[in-house]
Amino acid sequence: MEKFYLLLVIAVLVAEAYKAKFEKSGESKDERGQLILLRVKSMSYNYLTVGVAGGFLLVGLFKVMTIKFFPFFILIVFLFQSVVSAVYLGIVRRKVV
Repeated sequence: MEKFYLLLVIAVLVAEAYKAKFEKSGESKDERGQLILLRVKSMSYNYLTVGVAGGFLLVGLFKVMTIKFFPFFILIVFLFQSVVSAVYLGIVRRKVV
């Protein structure tokens, strides 16, 4: 399990570096770049909303996990959101908008 957390932390660091590099580049300053950033942020908020709501359902309604695990679940959702948004940024960046 420790290897999973280590890989997740490394993936998050790489994802955040990729997103920061894009945001500082000239590409993000033009109209297309602003549209890409808007799409990525929109997808990120949607992912977080579904993840947090899903966590509440798993804890409260379906009793799949205990309330003690809920903070860890939310942390994992936030970390995965970072990686997923960087992957989505790479996909959207390569598409013609």
